[in-house]
This record gives sequence, C-alpha cells and structure tokens, in this order.
Amino acid sequence: MDIVSDQVARSVNVAAYLYGTTHPDEYVVISGHIDTWWSGANDDTSSIAAVLELARLFSTARAAGTFTNDRTLVFASMGAEETGGPDNTWYNWLVGSYEFVRAHPEILAGLVVELNMDGVSLARTSGKYWVENTWEVNPFVAKGIRDLGLGGAVGYYNPVWSWTDAWSYAAKGGGSAIQLLWVAGYDETYHTQLDDMAEQSPATVEVPLKMHGLGTMRAANALIVPVELQHTVDWAVAGFKSEKAAIPAQTAEFDEAITAAGALRECAVAMNAYAAELEADYAAASAEERPALQAQADALNAQFIDARRVVNVWTFGEGGLMGSWDVFLRPAQYVHDLSAVNRATAALSKGQTGNALAALEGVYTMEWGKAYSRETYLELLRERTDVPMYWGGDFGQQQSYVDVQGIYLGLKAGTTSKAAALSELHWIADTQLTPWLVGDLALLENAYSEGAAILS
Repeated sequence: MDIVSDQVARSVNVAAYLYGTTHPDEYVVISGHIDTWWSGANDDTSSIAAVLELARLFSTARAAGTFTNDRTLVFASMGAEETGGPDNTWYNWLVGSYEFVRAHPEILAGLVVELNMDGVSLARTSGKYWVENTWEVNPFVAKGIRDLGLGGAVGYYNPVWSWTDAWSYAAKGGGSAIQLLWVAGYDETYHTQLDDMAEQSPATVEVPLKMHGLGTMRAANALIVPVELQHTVDWAVAGFKSEKAAIPAQTAEFDEAITAAGALRECAVAMNAYAAELEADYAAASAEERPALQAQADALNAQFIDARRVVNVWTFGEGGLMGSWDVFLRPAQYVHDLSAVNRATAALSKGQTGNALAALEGVYTMEWGKAYSRETYLELLRERTDVPMYWGGDFGQQQSYVDVQGIYLGLKAGTTSKAAALSELHWIADTQLTPWLVGDLALLENAYSEGAAILS
C-alpha cells in the first residue's frame, strides 16, 4: 500500500505472498525496511537483500518440490521506517509497518510470527548479533539458536523496542515479533554517510539467513503455533511486585492485577500442556486419525492468537527519556514519576530542600528540565504531549508526562515556599499520577482476565 505525504514524498510497502497449502489464512511475515539514511548499506539495505534471498530460496524450493509451507509466507519491504510521519510530531518513524498492520487485519488475525531484520551485514564486529523478541516466543528463539549452534554468535532479550518495525506488529498488532539486530560495533557509523558497502560482508549475512530461515520453516509448518504466554505474564508479575513495593498506597490495585495475571498464567500453562499432548498424539496417529487432531490443533491455535492479541497490546507501555524511548510494563512510567514526587514531598515535609530537588530531578521530564529554561522546557514538553502522535496513541501505550520544573526552579531560586511546593506536588500526585497509575492497573487486570477467558 502507498503512504502519501503531500509535503515530502511517496513511500511504498511491497509484499510478496507464497500462499500456504493447508492454512493460507495463517501467516509468517519476513521483513526489512527499504528506506535509509545516507547510503544505508547496513541499515537497512542489508536486510532487504536478506528478505529477497529468503524469498528466492523458499520459492525455488517450493517450485522444486523440496519444500512446502502449510501457512502463507509474506516477504515484505516496509517503507518510511526511518522517518515519514506528519510534521510536528516526534512519533514519525515506523510509518510503513504501522500502515501495513492497519491495512491488513487479516494478517494479524492469523499471524504466527513476524521475523524482522534491521542491519545484518556489518563486517567489523566485536560481539554477538542480538535478537529482541516478544516474551511468548522465548523458547522458540532459544531453540533455534541452540539447534543452529549459534549460542556464541547470537543472544536475545525482551521485549521488542519501539525503534524498529517489529514494534508495529507486536505493540500495535498484538502479534509475536522477532527482531534481528546488528552486531556490536555499528553505532559509530549508524545513520551516517559511513554506512557504505566498504563496511559490509556477505559472510556476516549468513547468521540472520540461518536464524530466520529456520524460524520461517518451523513457524510455517508447526502443528501448534509457538506461543507460550506464561513468559509474558511472568515478566508482568515481576514488574507489578517491584512497583507495588515502590508505591505501597496502591497495594490493593496491584494485587488485583497480580491475581488476574496469575489466572491467565494458569490457563496458559494448561494450554501448553494440552498442546504437548496434541503434538504427541498427532505424531503417533495414523493418517485416518490425523485430520481430527489437526482440527483440535487449529482451534487451539486460534485461541492462542486471540489471547495474545489482547495480552500484548495492553502489556506494552512506552515513554521515558527523550533520548531513549523506554519500552516497559504499562504503568511503569507513572510508578517511576510518582515515586520521585513522593520522595520530594517527604523531603520537603522534613524541610530538606536539597533532597527534594534531587528527587525531582528523577522525574522523566527533568531529563531536560534540570538544564533548560522554563520556555525551552515547556516547548519540549508540548512536543511530547500536545502534538498528534502518528503511531503512539493506540491503546494509550504512550504514557503521559507531568510538569514539575516550575516547582523545581522556584525551590532552587527561593521564589517558591516549601508549603506552596508541597501543595503543588500533592496535587500532581493526587490528580495526575495516582489516577493514571490506577487506570493502567485496571486496564491490565481487565486484559489479563479477558485473555484467561479466551484460553479457558
């Protein structure tokens, strides 16, 4: 589909389909982005080359009769990953993949996994490739690394970050995404004219081709989709427990979210056990018995996908510092800022202005607020909160920010009394941060309850 901007240019997504033989409405997407900064040999021309090579390999093998794919393979180049959204918004990247997800709900409704690549050919390296992926496919990724003998060359972590197209599939589509990133040593040439062909090596591309090639084959033909939602839940519960300790006043709300997450986990584990039984029964079954077992597996896969689409989109939160765009459990930003505000009010209550100032510097907006003028600070805050978001507004994942700089500057200059500062900080805590936190916990409780209902 075309993404059109009447101000700058036209960006195009291109996708080719190798339709599945038995489950054409279930999908494995293999993608990279076609736009670059400067020559962009590594980021991301290398990934487009890898996508094209995988498309060639699988289509040639299919034509030769040496490979079949039960599910449909989608080989895609995404446009406008680097930039391309409307003017006056900080959230103007990932445009092509975001539009692709919006334009193809049928793919997300049957998505097994999205395999994305972003910079896979750098010759000069000092370390591993890194895979970032959604939690529920951790065993799938780990098994691929282990079976290929790539433990020394590839590592993985969670979750997918909001700098790459995998974010669109996971956080906006609710799918499983596996993002293969460049190796160490690329940062000094990233987004510069030095990202040219002299720095690339065909040999380096072998690792992502093996990783995503194996992942494609397994995901395309697996009896059961590789979704194990308890890994998502475990991450969320660990976050809830840590955050509850930081904000004990909301213990009841945290406990309700933890309880809902626990019920979801029980259902997920039971579904995994059922999936293992189906796989064992299918392997031992006769040709006459297999269609009935396949039907049970198909029903199970549909439930896994439906539950994942609910759980993933509501679990993600995004925000943090201007320079990093943290991805975290949904209420984490409010916990972080509320904890800082609470420390500041406690310090002021004891007359400790210096400690209060140090605490306020921990609020996310004070990354620039502690160094800039009030005028510059407010302009930056406006760009983070008042401008239209291209992809940041869906599901409320982009967390809100609070303004404590005026209080900070007043205390520092001695123009704001401790009593006035206390009053303003209590207002921020009581009317902004606490309701936002409680609201997010309620959203997660509902999402995990819905996910459990789907699985049960």
